[in-house]
Amino acid sequence: TGKQNLRFGYSQTVSRPDFRELALFDFLDVVGGRLTVGNPDLVQTDIRNFDARWEYFPGGNQLIAASFFYKTFDNPIERTVIATVGLTTTYSNATAADNYGFELEFRRNLAFVDSKLRPFSLSGNFTFVDSNIDLTDVTDIVLTSLERPMQGQSRYVGNAILEWAKPEWRSTARFYANYFSSRITDIGSF
Repeated sequence: TGKQNLRFGYSQTVSRPDFRELALFDFLDVVGGRLTVGNPDLVQTDIRNFDARWEYFPGGNQLIAASFFYKTFDNPIERTVIATVGLTTTYSNATAADNYGFELEFRRNLAFVDSKLRPFSLSGNFTFVDSNIDLTDVTDIVLTSLERPMQGQSRYVGNAILEWAKPEWRSTARFYANYFSSRITDIGSF
């Protein structure tokens, strides 16, 4: 309708290993300070994305939206800690993974509270993600568990934005705040 959209989408994408994930040399990772070595046997990750999104536009630049998504990953790449004296990090392919969840989003001008707040708007989103990784065919390392969420994937993610806009001055200022729940940073072996 004039104020609503309903969209469905499907796409296929890839995530290729980058140079340092492939290169068989040691380097010191700036984040974490661990010795890291690449894995030349990595293969690209194939990703299939399915999503559905409903959007409602009450007026102006205001928005209320809800989305559902489902993603499948073949050969996802994860950071893995090798059990050595100094704990070395490398990269490995898991067999497969699934992510699914939903996102709620809104954007609202604050003039409804008081007309003096017309230059301000508030927006935000909340995402819930359930991820599960398949490690049954991983043979290059000994893993501590065969079932867990994907490395780096938080279950909850939230963002809030307070914006001030003055079009006649050609000026905009934004304050961002975000939250993510705990997530696995590295995968252990043994």
